[in-house]
Amino acid sequence: MKHGHMNRCVGSTVVAVVLATGSLDMLADNNSNQDRLEAAVMRLEKASRFFYDNGSYEGEKEPALFEDLVALLESDDPLSRFEAVLEHGTLAGKLYALCGIYFCSQERFDLEISRLKKSPIKGEVTTIEGDLGWNEPFQDLLDGSNRNAVRLRYGETIAEFVSRTGHFGPIDMKRGGIPVQLLDEGAQLQKGLYSIVPGSPEPHPDPEITNLVIE
Repeated sequence: MKHGHMNRCVGSTVVAVVLATGSLDMLADNNSNQDRLEAAVMRLEKASRFFYDNGSYEGEKEPALFEDLVALLESDDPLSRFEAVLEHGTLAGKLYALCGIYFCSQERFDLEISRLKKSPIKGEVTTIEGDLGWNEPFQDLLDGSNRNAVRLRYGETIAEFVSRTGHFGPIDMKRGGIPVQLLDEGAQLQKGLYSIVPGSPEPHPDPEITNLVIE
């Protein structure tokens, strides 16, 4: 009787240890993922430049910022993480945060754009596209107030906008051009990430657009 009881106790202990070990492994994996996400938030907060693409063109070595943006979009609570970047980030970091918020909540995105437009935040942001760079006023990037600006419907790609309107023009944050270009061009350069853009197609070459009007 005692021997049998001891076996049952030993067996229960082994099962408990196995279950505990599995739980610890899951906890370690979760902690590791949280560490990666926290590191992504910190890198975006400290961004010194804003890339209109994924930063992987020849001569540019900052694709990590695009990968951080994607990682936060795919995280369990992307909106709060992007809000943290928006609150504490550099001007370039705030632009990345707004791009993320655009794909999380249109309502929140509109509110943040309105708040920032009314804020005293000024200054210029170094922006990079391909191998070209500019220093652009932060407020102009939020809302260029250009009558010829690309005005996207939520979930619409730039290619779809051009197909619908036959028109292409300057892009800004408020009308969705900057967030969509960043995710769309970045995804084309880093295949397999189209699923994170609402309503985006499968990876394919840029469609040929005829009768394109550049203003």
